[in-house]
Amino acid sequence: MAASQRRLFEQMVTLRTRLNERLAASNKFAKYLESTLKTRDKDIKHANERLVAAMLEIESLKHIAKEAVEAFESEEKSRIQIAGRLDTLTKRLDLMHAALRRDVKDIDAACIKSVPIRWVGMASDIRIMGSFDHWTKGVAMSPEFIEGGNNVFVADLMLVSGTYEIKLLLTAYGKQLLNGRQLVMGSVRIIY
Repeated sequence: MAASQRRLFEQMVTLRTRLNERLAASNKFAKYLESTLKTRDKDIKHANERLVAAMLEIESLKHIAKEAVEAFESEEKSRIQIAGRLDTLTKRLDLMHAALRRDVKDIDAACIKSVPIRWVGMASDIRIMGSFDHWTKGVAMSPEFIEGGNNVFVADLMLVSGTYEIKLLLTAYGKQLLNGRQLVMGSVRIIY
């Protein structure tokens, strides 16, 4: 009776340890998601500020253009004054154009893009682990078809532009392998 209770206790300890490990991994991933959300929120607020500034600049430019048209119609002001107002308008439009071009580039860099990953070889299961999620959960690759006797695994990573390190966690022949070798810590750099 004592041996069965001891085994039961050991099983409960093992299960509790596994649950604690999973909980720790989930908490780590939740913290990563929170930090990502804060960063994205900060980027959105910055983009909104830039849009408000562009809106105010457009109102100002509209006023300058209206003054130039009125000056032309009234003929009270000289051509030099009208040309000066139009030159100011042109310069400010050029500055605004350059600022908007930078903002569009920054916003495009912050957008999430699909990055296709393809791996060919013999494995029963592959998981992409990487810095893209702080090495927490990874992304499972799915076997799509067989090419020349090897499985073709594919996955699409949803990433913002940047540099990431990944490792492929393979399951083959009942063993987990990292980048195809047992106990070897190789890595691949993705620059997207």
